This record gives sequence, C-alpha cells and structure tokens, in this order.
Amino acid sequence: MKKLIRSLVVLFALFLPVTAFGATLEGVSLNAQSQFIFDIKTTGADETFTLPIYNGGTYDFHIDWGDAGTDAITAWDDAAVTHTYVTAGTYQVVISGVITGWRFNDGGDKLKIYEIKSWGPLNFGNLGYNFYGCTNLTVSATDVLDLVGVTTLNTTFRNCSSLTTLDVSNWDVGLVTNLFYTFNGCSSLTTLDVSNWDVGLVTKLGFTFRGCSSLTTLDVSNWDVGLVTNLYYTFYGCSSLTSLDVSNWDVGLVTSLSTTFYGCSSLTDPAINNWDIHSVTDATNFMNSAKPLSTSVYDATLIAYDAQPVQDNVTIHFGTSKYTGGGAAAAARAALIADHGWIISDGGQTP
Repeated sequence: MKKLIRSLVVLFALFLPVTAFGATLEGVSLNAQSQFIFDIKTTGADETFTLPIYNGGTYDFHIDWGDAGTDAITAWDDAAVTHTYVTAGTYQVVISGVITGWRFNDGGDKLKIYEIKSWGPLNFGNLGYNFYGCTNLTVSATDVLDLVGVTTLNTTFRNCSSLTTLDVSNWDVGLVTNLFYTFNGCSSLTTLDVSNWDVGLVTKLGFTFRGCSSLTTLDVSNWDVGLVTNLYYTFYGCSSLTSLDVSNWDVGLVTSLSTTFYGCSSLTDPAINNWDIHSVTDATNFMNSAKPLSTSVYDATLIAYDAQPVQDNVTIHFGTSKYTGGGAAAAARAALIADHGWIISDGGQTP
C-alpha cells in the first residue's frame, strides 16, 4: 500500500498543470529569468567546447561563450552547441532561457568544466549522469537548482573528485526515486548538507556516498527510507565519518546490505540494532574493514536480529566486532547460525 500511494503521488506531480509549479514540466525552468554560469578552460589554440545537451531535452536559450561570441540554441543538435575558442584560457559561460537536459556521462568535454557559479535555469532532466567524470569541477553556486519533474539523480556527481563543498541543502528532491551513485567518488567533499532532503520516494540508495572519504559528518537522521530496497555500498569507504544516525531508518524492504559500511574505519556504533532486517538476503562484507561495534551494541544487534523472522542462509560480516560469551548475545548468534544457516564473520567473543 505504501508503494502504491507514493507512486500515485509521483504520477500526480508529473502531470500537474502549469500553475502548480509556476512552470511546465516540459522544460520551462522555475529560474528561467536567471542565469546558468560556469567556467571552462581550454589549453590550446582553436580548442572547442561542446555543451552536454541531448536528444529528448528541451532547449530555448541564449548563450554568451565568454569570448564575445554569442548564440541562440533551440535544439540539442544545433551546430552552435559546439564553440571554438581561438586562444587558450579560462572563459565564463552564461546561459539564460530554457535548458532542461544536461549530461556529461563521463565523456565529451568533462575535463574542461571547472566552476559552476550559478545554477540559474538549468534543469538536469531525467537521464542522470549529469556531471559524471567531471574531475575538475567545483561548485560555488548557492542558488537552488531547479529539479521540477526530476525523478533521478543517478550518478549525478560521480567521480567529481575536486568538489570540496556543494550546497544542496535546499534542493527539492521530493520526486526523486533514484540516488544510485549520486555522490560516489566525491573524495574531496568535506561537507554535505542533505538533512532536509525528502527521500520518501527513493528506492535506490546503492553507492550513494561511496568513496566520500573526506566527509566527517553526514546528517541523514530524518530520511524516510521506507521504500528503499538496497543499501549496498551506500557508505563504502567513508573513512572519515565519525558518527551517523541511522537509528530511525525503516529498512524493512531492504534485501541487500552488502558492503554498506565497508571501510568506515572511524564510524562509532551506528545503531543498526534498531533495524528491521527481515527482508535481507545478502549482507556480505556489511561492516568488513569498518571500526568494530562496541560489545554492547553488537550484543544488542545479535539479539535483535535473532528475534526477527529473518531470511535463511544470509552471509553477514561484522568486521572485528566482539560479542559477550555465555549470555543472550552468544545464544542469539548461535541460533542465527543453527536455525537459519547464517554465516557470520566477526571478532569472536570478548576475552
């Protein structure tokens, strides 16, 4: 029933009339009077830059290329989407109008875009992979990105390894269902405020923060993950995270916890003992190479999981966490193995 209700919400929102958002979902941006501003760099004479717009997007914009050249673009395949810079240098590109659909997808001129100063009228569209592979990208923009009609942020900033800060605090992700790989490989990102994100429609959280090795804090405590079905590699390699409140997460539909906290070597006692893991079929490397749980939390986790109608034959890794021997935790661990065929890796009993 929960899935049905939320699906209806998505369909309703996608077909709302113009007045519902003050803009159409076919491409007119909420910020249509503002400007999308970014810097690109060329390194040689007569070097080109091609806008990563695509067939299926909606375009009707004016572009100032930063070298006194300007164009009007109304289609993804206009010849003007590629511009030649006579001399090498840094150029500020300014776009105003309608621009819905933007996708580097680890190709094109991904290495030539350096700084986004304003999001303006840009709308990502629904193909994802928007800045994938833009390893030189930084973002100083503080205006709110137009996400009207956007249902996926799949691989949006994957491997944007130069990002140190990114203001997404006020992004409206209420229609988004896919956060697969969104910030994967953002290894220089030190802060990220997603605390106000409405993720109630999201079903995919795999790899979302994988490799965000410089993040020290991340507030996802209010996230409604009730529709999420996988958490594999979600926090993999977040080696600087010291705390993470996931105690209220409803993971009842999650089937995979594979490698969720792998390599979280600084993370202290995520409250996974509160999780409903009855749907989980795979937890391989769940906490492998992570900071071990305290004995009290690991004891509580084993006891809580044994009390649930868990799936049989689950492989789960708790790193080097140790449990108390001879008591309820040891009995729960033994029951998971004997009664359900679980394969549990951990640090054994406390001395």
